[in-house]
Amino acid sequence: MQNKIKIAYLITAYHDYAHLKKMIIALNDSNVCFFIHIDKNSLMPTNLDEFKNIKFIKRHKVWWAGWSHQKAILNLMAEAIKENFDYYALISGSDYPIKKNNYLYSLLNGGGEFISIKEGFPVEFKKEWITNFYFDLFYRRKPNKPIWIKVLLRLEKKISLYFPKKKYPFNRIFLAPLGGF
Repeated sequence: MQNKIKIAYLITAYHDYAHLKKMIIALNDSNVCFFIHIDKNSLMPTNLDEFKNIKFIKRHKVWWAGWSHQKAILNLMAEAIKENFDYYALISGSDYPIKKNNYLYSLLNGGGEFISIKEGFPVEFKKEWITNFYFDLFYRRKPNKPIWIKVLLRLEKKISLYFPKKKYPFNRIFLAPLGGF
């Protein structure tokens, strides 16, 4: 019989808590713990009280495509490593497992891990996302943008036109493909 390994699921979430609960039910067993960051811009979920293995971490505002999301991930990691887990899995509140935990345990007990990366930019990415200047801390996709967001977006374009592009801090680019494995 295989040893059951301990897994910490690190989750960033901000909406659709009914789906989040379904995902937790699907992944839940006695060998897992869920560390969850809920965006401070969102309401806290009220439907997860029955789970004793959920730990909510300190909240902060998360802005799409901004540094604030990486900050949430780093905070999740910092909290999770305080405990003794064998593996850490980073997922979003919108994800859902396509296989049961036993498949994951079997893979990990066999010494397998899976990280998929590709060299270069996938076609759905733009190099300008790294080389151009971007302001953080506002929601740039917001419909009917207020004037202050429109001003910041125009200022970003001007800065990108008149200032040199940022250089990559490395010679080769590797990205994880969208959609996982």
